[in-house]
Amino acid sequence: MSLQIARLQSLIAEKSEECAVQNAEVERLLREVTNRGTREKALAAENLDLHEQLNEALAMHEELSAEIVELQERYTEVMSMLHDAEEELRAFRQDQKSYR
Repeated sequence: MSLQIARLQSLIAEKSEECAVQNAEVERLLREVTNRGTREKALAAENLDLHEQLNEALAMHEELSAEIVELQERYTEVMSMLHDAEEELRAFRQDQKSYR
């Protein structure tokens, strides 16, 4: 009987040790889950911020692209006006030479 009690006490001690190890593992896993949840929230917020920055950058890109097109058109117009003015000046100088 006393041998049986000793075996049961030994078994209880062994199971208690297993339970303590499992409890420690459960606590570690819970901390890990909490940390990952916190990290996930931080990454989600960062992702949202990056999406907003990307949308702003895309809008700015479109705006600048439109401005470049406008400036290219204006440049073409100004160059045409310059060419016309040079032609007029050349013609004026030719007329001046013929009156002399």
